Parts: sequence; structure tokens; C-alpha cells
Amino acid sequence: MNTEIDISNITLQTARLTLRPWREADLDDFYEYASVDGVGQMAGWKPHKDKNESREILKRFIEHKKILALEYQGKVIGSLGIKEYDEEGYPEFREKKCREIGYVLSKDYWGRGLMPEAVREVLRYLFQDVGLDVVFCGHFLRNVQSARVQEKCGFRHYAYGRFETKMGTVEEDEVNILTKKEWEAALKNRDGCRLLLFDLDGTLLRNDKNISPAVLKAVRDCREKGVLVGVAIKGVDRVVEQRELSYRSILEELKPDLLIASGGAVVKYHGRYLYRAEFSGEETRRMIGVAREVCGLDCEITIDTMDSHYWNYRVDPKKQDPTWGDSIYTDFQDFREPSLKMCVEIFEEEQAKRLAERLEECDCVRFSDGYWYKFTKKAATKERAILEMCSACGIRTEEITAFGDDYADMGMLALCGRGIAMGNAVEAVKEKADLVIGSNEEDGIAEYLKWNFDI
Repeated sequence: MNTEIDISNITLQTARLTLRPWREADLDDFYEYASVDGVGQMAGWKPHKDKNESREILKRFIEHKKILALEYQGKVIGSLGIKEYDEEGYPEFREKKCREIGYVLSKDYWGRGLMPEAVREVLRYLFQDVGLDVVFCGHFLRNVQSARVQEKCGFRHYAYGRFETKMGTVEEDEVNILTKKEWEAALKNRDGCRLLLFDLDGTLLRNDKNISPAVLKAVRDCREKGVLVGVAIKGVDRVVEQRELSYRSILEELKPDLLIASGGAVVKYHGRYLYRAEFSGEETRRMIGVAREVCGLDCEITIDTMDSHYWNYRVDPKKQDPTWGDSIYTDFQDFREPSLKMCVEIFEEEQAKRLAERLEECDCVRFSDGYWYKFTKKAATKERAILEMCSACGIRTEEITAFGDDYADMGMLALCGRGIAMGNAVEAVKEKADLVIGSNEEDGIAEYLKWNFDI
């Protein structure tokens, strides 16, 4: 049955959003997003033709006391309604306390993870404060984005149906439900996090390669609660010291329990190496030769070994950036040292494809911030590194919360119990993630940790 709800005196807060009753002063913000083509159609209504139409609808929002405004940085960017579910269509829930939710978000704010954040808080309110047993939520079959929001928030399929829109059309839709027991079970799993695992660049670090005080404090506070901390770095710690001096100070500040280095080629736990996947000196020489054969003799290459970072850049990076450290220049003419990782700058996608085919023994991933591709041992991935750590330390993957922003992080986010994408992540990573948070420049990690670990 439908439980009576009045949100006129309710204000809910998340890390980035305030959910509150609508006000007459919200008219301009409301009209701004509701008049945009492609927003209302996803919920079954036409774009508002003028501000008078928005004013009339806003008046009903305020009178009905069932729809919350989503406020972000002082601006209303969407709505989330708590409406009555179809009691006649679903008589089997007659003895249960139920409601249905629906939502709309300004097009300017799609892809930032804001709607899952809002829905999760409303679910908490409905199950914990109101005491509902079941929450319904539906979406048009063509609305893939809304389907993904509901999936991330724990809803499961219940039925298919047909929905008569305010546009005079009929849409095929899917009806999903979430029960209180299911919500409580998911909450318990989330609270069981034992390890926080961070990519560095674009995730834990700001664009200036430093960690913000707020993020550093939040990570340290989680450690004080007994949560382990792990980071994925470009090279093993000795290479990091040579390559970029700023990384050395960051590792000294963080004192991570776990290090995953060189794309997963090395795993180090509390100072002890658990796993390393090296190419032999001859394998390294062959890889460099194949790269030059496919991409040209003058292609730029870097090699990470257990002890050093080697490069053949045309411009000395140490002259451009004093924090680069003591990495080593070489022309790679007769390079035969055992290595963990080779990176190659490749501007033509077809060349990259040919090189990956020639080096079939390697795992190949492109970085999103340029034209560089990394080649490690086929088994040397962040996922393999995580599994090695889990085996050695007695931690289950579902007890890990992982944070990332780039293509190389996708497998890690999919494997761990909760995969978190940064707001600045590439779209493919956001699609894989369970949740999208604020960007690395917005202290997204600090806000997430404070909200989810009560620090």
C-alpha cells in the first residue's frame, strides 16, 4: 500500500547535494533545465515552452509536497519525486509499505554521478526514517542512463509495462524494485570495506601532482579506523624516487600499506614483495626492436626496471620540470636489462593495433591523457595484483573500494566490491563504476570518505 509522505519540512544532505522542498524563488533554475530539449522527454513530458508553464508546475510541486529540489552549489539542477506506486497493477504489495520514486536532472550535469548520489540518500530516508518496505522505480527501455542509475543504486527488475506519457505517446518501460532487506544487506557489505585502493594521477592527486590537505586528512582518518590504504603507482618505489620527486613526498605522507607498481607488474605489501612479473633482458630488447620496427626508429620509449626509469625523449624532461628526478637517458640501441614495463608514444591507432598484435605476450592499455601505450606481462594487470594481495593478506575483493579515472583502472573498478570513478574520469570508466564522485580538483575523494566512513 502507499504510505503517506510529506516532504515539506524535510532537507536531506549528501556530499555534493542538498535535497529540499521547492521554493518560488527556484523558478529561473527550474525553467532553465526544464526548457531544454531531451530532458523532459526521458520522463514523458515535453520541454517547457515558457516560464509561465514552469511557474504553474512549480506551484503544484510546492502544493503536493512530494517532490524534492536537487540543489548543487547553490543552483537547482533537477528534481526527485516520491509518488504513489500503482496499487492496482501490483496487488501483491498490498500488505507492504511502498512508494515509487522518479527523477529528472539538468542536461548540463549528466555524467557526474549526481543522480545516484541523490537516489541513495532518498532511499536511506525512505527505508530508515519513513520505514518503507519496498521502493519502486521505473524507466523507459530506451533510457539507458536511467537504467544505469537504478542498477547502481541496487534496484532489480520486477516487470515490464507500458507507460502513457504527457506527450500523447506510449512508452515501453521497465519497473524495478528495491526492498528494505536488500538495501540493508547492500549497506552492510559497503560498511565492510577493509582496503581503500587509489590510482594516483587524476585520482588521488590534483592536476598539479599534489595531494590536497582535505584528501590526505580523510585518508589518514580512515586508516585510524583500521582501514588499509593502497595506491597504484607508475613504477616501483625506487623508480618513483628517480622519476618524479613529488611522488616521493606523497608516498612518505600516505605511508600506504599496499603498493601496486608498473601497471600491476609489482605488488608490495608492508614493505614485502608479494609478486613481480619481469621481462627478461632479451625479451626487453626484442620489445624495443619490434616497437621501432612498427612505429619508427625515432619513436619515444620509456622502460621501467626494478631500479630505474629509462627514456629517450627528444626533449629532456628534467629541463622542463625540476621535479622529474634522476631518471636515465638512453638511446635503447642495445638495451638488455630485465624490465617491468615498456611505454611507447604512438600517434596512429593502426600502428598501436599492429604493435599490440606483434607483442601478443603483453597486456596493452592506452593512457587517456596523450598517445602513450603501456606494455606489461600479459598477467601483470592491476586485477592480478589485487588478487595476489588478497590471497596473501586474507582480504576479499568485495572488501575493497577502488578509485580510478583512466582506462587502465577499469578492470580494477570492476573487480573490487565498490568501484568509484572520479568526476574527471573518461566516460568508459564512469560507465564501469558503481558510483561517480567529485573530480580530483573538487576533493571528491575527501567528500566521499567523510560521507561514507563518518569521519
